[in-house]
Amino acid sequence: MIHDFGRHAFIFQLSCELARCGHEVHHLSFADDKTPCAPLQATKDHPALLNIHTLSLPYTYNKDNFFLRKVQLMHYGKILAKKIYHIKPDVVVASTTPPDAQRYMQQQCHKQNIPFVFWLQDLFGLAVYNLLGQKNWLFAAIGKYYLNMEKKLLQKSNAIICISECFQDELCDYQLNKDLHVIHNWGALPSDNPLLLNKDNPWSRHYNLHEQCVFMYSGTLGMKHDCELLLALARACESEKHTRLVIISEGLKMEKLRQQVESESLHGTLLLPFQSDKDFILALATADVTLAILSNDASRFSVPSKVLNYMCAGNPTLIAAPKSNQSVQMLLSVNAGLSVDSDNTDDFIEQAFTLSRNEKLRMQLGKNAMTYAKQHFDIQKIACTFLKVLKQA
Repeated sequence: MIHDFGRHAFIFQLSCELARCGHEVHHLSFADDKTPCAPLQATKDHPALLNIHTLSLPYTYNKDNFFLRKVQLMHYGKILAKKIYHIKPDVVVASTTPPDAQRYMQQQCHKQNIPFVFWLQDLFGLAVYNLLGQKNWLFAAIGKYYLNMEKKLLQKSNAIICISECFQDELCDYQLNKDLHVIHNWGALPSDNPLLLNKDNPWSRHYNLHEQCVFMYSGTLGMKHDCELLLALARACESEKHTRLVIISEGLKMEKLRQQVESESLHGTLLLPFQSDKDFILALATADVTLAILSNDASRFSVPSKVLNYMCAGNPTLIAAPKSNQSVQMLLSVNAGLSVDSDNTDDFIEQAFTLSRNEKLRMQLGKNAMTYAKQHFDIQKIACTFLKVLKQA
């Protein structure tokens, strides 16, 4: 059983591949959160041993109310525990699962003597503690609470998979008497259909972007993202002919960004909701430069996986994040993008226009990105690596 709260395409791809290898796989996901997500409907192309469970709460999920969300996630955790009880899997893998829900999964696994694998996508407890702890004593207490909860979940797991070596360093003080396995995330490569990598496609024509130089940000906008960088680029694009900024996201920060863009009449910026899987691929093909942002504080506990999808589309990426972040190091090591410090707005705009005004540079960086993706995102090899970890759990 694999549970992916965020419905990521690459995790669903892993479930499909494990099923093709002859293993019965139950892929569980949460349907009520507004995130860019993979299509999780069974089709004739999916392996017969793949079972898809898309789960919902019996009421509207409130992501923006901290305390209400906690109660709702606890309810969702109980739903997951019931699924584990009835399915009785040989092993359970939890990925992108909030601790308030994950603890119920883990408790049920222990009751049934089922190995529990914590696939650590980010350090949630450390994130809450760092981002909220400085506000006041109440938020500091909340941060400490989640830091301790995540630590206990890790300690009680049968195996831990980290997506970055940096996470290993952060976990040194957690007293984990088990091996930490590092398996880097990957992106899901598009099919060989040339339309999926062609800028002139139905999606780009629909939004009149096929003859524009397009900067694109696609993904969630949360506490670890500084929207001021995107807003500054939106303002700068007003004076650039044939240049557009496209932001694909949803949520509170997106709505605030929309209000600011409208109030300043920034006509060169297009704000869109999350796209369907098919349209998302065409959107990435439309982009000339893809964007990623991560605050200095968040770099310790987060690795922006959107960069991997950008690389699969053959896009050059401009990332604003500390040099120590794994995504920055990867992009620079293979010459697939440019980077600036998270808090340097002037550099962000300067490097953005360096890319928009130099087609030859964009083409070379994009080619390097695609080459890296094809060499490293082999799902068959990745599935074999996961199987080794699961058999040891």
